[in-house]
Parts: sequence; structure tokens; C-alpha cells
Amino acid sequence: GEKTATAVIRHFGSLDAALARADEAADIPGLRGARKVAELLRTQADQARLSRDLATIHCDVALAVAPADLRY
Repeated sequence: GEKTATAVIRHFGSLDAALARADEAADIPGLRGARKVAELLRTQADQARLSRDLATIHCDVALAVAPADLRY
């Protein structure tokens, strides 16, 4: 859930760091279900990366039209 994900990201600093150090997630103090979280980080790493990529808004995409051309 959101609270668990927030705790993991805060502990490791980033999603990539959490995935790289998934085995250490079982030792996060105060995290309920830490062993399960560690297992999910290991088994669902590709899904986590895909979810992050799908949720990322890219602002550096070239447009075929200028923003002024889109005004009504």
C-alpha cells in the first residue's frame, strides 16, 4: 500500500535503491510485513519499474504543433 511504499522509499532513498537492496527490506525497523515486502521487491521488480515509467510525465517531447496553434 501507499504507507508501506512510502516507508520503503524513505528508508532507501529511491525505487532503484530499494530494488537493488531488496534483501535488506526485511530489516527495516517498524515496517509491518517486512519479509513479505522484501520478497515482493525481488519478485515484482520489473513491474515496479514499468509502473514508474508509465506514471512518469515526460515534458521534453517534441510536438508537431506549437502550443499557440492549439488555442481556440
